[in-house]
Formats: sequence, structure tokens, C-alpha cells
Amino acid sequence: MRSEKGSLRRKAYKSPGGRPLIKKDPTKTTYTYRKDTNLDLSGMEAELTFTNGTKAILDPSECTVSGYSAKPAGKKTVTVEYEGLTAQFDVTVKYSFGQILIRIFLLGFLWY
Repeated sequence: MRSEKGSLRRKAYKSPGGRPLIKKDPTKTTYTYRKDTNLDLSGMEAELTFTNGTKAILDPSECTVSGYSAKPAGKKTVTVEYEGLTAQFDVTVKYSFGQILIRIFLLGFLWY
């Protein structure tokens, strides 16, 4: 954790004692159904603002991350937690082109 002055405020959740927020979402926010099993947090910047106004940059490895799964497909809300304080960002899990074709050919009869 390193200190920093200045802040971009977005997606903040207030809690007593401090307030974390995601200053910048991870670079990768779209994943492929059942293939991308691990969440990639590279590019994410999380900041903690203390009640006295000081700020600290959190390393993603210091945080607990939950809410991501490579299945089912759809929009997922990922929660980043640091010492009981939380912030969230969204990722999307989509089918690949080949997976869409398989669904159409194998399950297409169910639509008619």
C-alpha cells in the first residue's frame, strides 16, 4: 500500500474507518465462457481513503476478490474487499463464436 494525493471518485462504498474505491477497472473486463477460468486484475487501481483524508493505493494482491466465475455467461459483479471494506466492478462472460454455433446446432431444435 502506498500513499497518494488526489483522487478520481467512482464506485465507492462508504464504511466507518475508511472507504475503498476502484480508480481504474482491470484492463480485461470481457471473458470467454468456460475458458477464462482466472480473473485478470492487471491494470486495476484500487485506492483506500481514510477518515482523516489520507489516501493509500492498494495492490490487488492485498485484496480479496470474489464474485467471478467463467460460467454461466452474462454480466458479473466482482467484489474487491480489503479489511472488511468493499468496492465493486463489472465483467462480462460471453460465448465464443464456436460455442454459439454449437448451441444453435445442438440445441436449436428446442427453439422451434
